Amino acid sequence: MLSSLFIIDSKGDIIIERHWRGRISRSVGEEFWRHVKSSEPQETLPVIATPGHYLIHVFRYNLFFVGVVTQETQPLLVTELLNNFVQILHTYLGGSSKVSDVSIKQHFTTIYQLLDEMIDNGYPITTELSLLTDLVKPPQTSLQALTSGALKARGNARSPVPWRKLGIKYTNNEVYFDVIEEVNCIVDASNATLRAEVIGRIMCNCRLSGMPDILLRFQDPQILKDCAFHPCVRYARFEQDQSLSFVPPDGEFELMRYRNDDILKDLPVYCRSQIHVYSGGGSLNIMLNGKQRSLDDVAVVIPLNEPILTQHLSASQGTLLYDDRLKQLKWKIGKVEPKKSVSLGGQFSTTTSGADIDVVGAIRVLFRMTSFCASGIKVEKVEIREPNLKKPFKGVRYLTFSGGRSNEGGGYEVRTI
Repeated sequence: MLSSLFIIDSKGDIIIERHWRGRISRSVGEEFWRHVKSSEPQETLPVIATPGHYLIHVFRYNLFFVGVVTQETQPLLVTELLNNFVQILHTYLGGSSKVSDVSIKQHFTTIYQLLDEMIDNGYPITTELSLLTDLVKPPQTSLQALTSGALKARGNARSPVPWRKLGIKYTNNEVYFDVIEEVNCIVDASNATLRAEVIGRIMCNCRLSGMPDILLRFQDPQILKDCAFHPCVRYARFEQDQSLSFVPPDGEFELMRYRNDDILKDLPVYCRSQIHVYSGGGSLNIMLNGKQRSLDDVAVVIPLNEPILTQHLSASQGTLLYDDRLKQLKWKIGKVEPKKSVSLGGQFSTTTSGADIDVVGAIRVLFRMTSFCASGIKVEKVEIREPNLKKPFKGVRYLTFSGGRSNEGGGYEVRTI
C-alpha cells in the first residue's frame, strides 16, 4: 500500500521521511513541490501521477503530508490514513496551534515512533489513540492534556476491546456529542435549489469511568445515509434499528460520518443577487437573510476575472474588501439576526474598456449556525450502562456551517445568471 511518507514544510523542504518498502529518492519531494508551486496549496491535486509513483497528500497546518504509492491501491484509503496520522499529531503535540515544522523537528523521535507503531510494511495496524499512548510516551507538553481528569488505570489486565483500557477512573464523569454538518448546494438566480447535500459527522468526547456501554437513539434515523462508523460501533445493531450501540474509546474521537443529498427543501439561508456587467464596469445588488434563525460569521465572496479600479458600493452591515491577487470582492457581514435582511449595492469600474467581464462561476455564501442541523437529525436519547456510574452528565450540541470555508472552491453557491 504505502511505500514512503514525507512531511514537507511551506518552503518545500522535507522535514520527516519514513520508508517501508525500499528507500524512495528525495527527488520525489522536488517533483511534488513543482506541482504545488503551479497553483495554490489548497488547489493542488490530491493525487499526483509521476513516472513510477503516485503522490497522495493532505494539506494541514501549513504542512504537506505526502504518501508515496508505487502500485495500484485505493487513494481514499491512503488519504484516510494520512488524516488519521495528522489527528494523532494534533493530540500528541498539544493542539492545532502547536503543530508546525518547528514542533515536528523538536519531537521527531516521537513522530518516528508513532509511524513505526501505526504502520507496518505500508499498512495501518494501530490507529487508536488510547493504544498509542501506551506504546509511545507523549511529549511532556501534551501528557497532562491527554490524562486530564483521569486517574491511572489499575493493573495490566487485558481489555475486552482494543480501543479502551481497563480501570479508567474520573472524578467527574461526562460525555459530550457534537453533531456537525457541512452544507454544500447550488442555487440558481431565481433561488431554486439545483443541488444540495449535507455532509455530517458526530464527534464524541468521553470522560467516563470503567467500561461504559452507550446507546444513542435518533428521532428520524432514515436521514442518515452513506454512513461510516468508528470500529467501536456495533454495526449489526445499527442495521436492526438505526441506533448506535458502542463501548467508547477514552477521550475525543469521531463516532460516525454520514451524507444526505435528498433533503434541504427549505435552505437555511436566502440570498438574492442581481449583477449587471458592461464594458468598463458593472453594478450589483445582493440581499441576504437567515430566515428564522440567526447566522454567525457570515461573508459573501464575489469573484471577478478583471481587477477593479474604483467601486462605489455601500453595505447595510459589515465591511467590503477587495483582494487584487484573487480578483474577488469579499463582503464580511458578521452576525445576522433572525428575519433581518442585509444588503449590498452600488457600482464598480474595471480596467477593461473594450470587452465585457463576467462573474466567475457563482457567488459563495459563508456562514455558521449553532444549535441547528440542516439535515434535521436530532438525538432523541443517550443511555449509559455502567453499574458503577451514578448520574453521569450527558450533552449534545449541533452546528451547521457552509462548505468551502477552508479553501477557494465549493460550498454554498448562488448563481447570478
